[in-house]
Amino acid sequence: MVLVWQAYNEAEEILLRVYGFLHPSIDRLYLNLGIAHEESGDYYKAFHYFHRWFDNCRDLYGLEHSKTRRPISTLNEPMYRRIATELSVDIPAPLADENT
Repeated sequence: MVLVWQAYNEAEEILLRVYGFLHPSIDRLYLNLGIAHEESGDYYKAFHYFHRWFDNCRDLYGLEHSKTRRPISTLNEPMYRRIATELSVDIPAPLADENT
């Protein structure tokens, strides 16, 4: 598993160096890192990457774009709302038509 995290870290460094923060490849990377950490049971790291995914999507596409709605929905899942409260990190409110 260590090699997987190493590969993700190297990918992040390369993508940030080549494209900068505001690029669709970066938002996909942060989504995948969040999912990988979530599946390994590290919800705090997953939260960190899901929040970065939201920041990237918001800055790239805007708050109302469909690609930004998904990270907003993810961050408003009960587990991540609890983590945000515990860490005193602001998360975006669910959008008006969200059913979560």
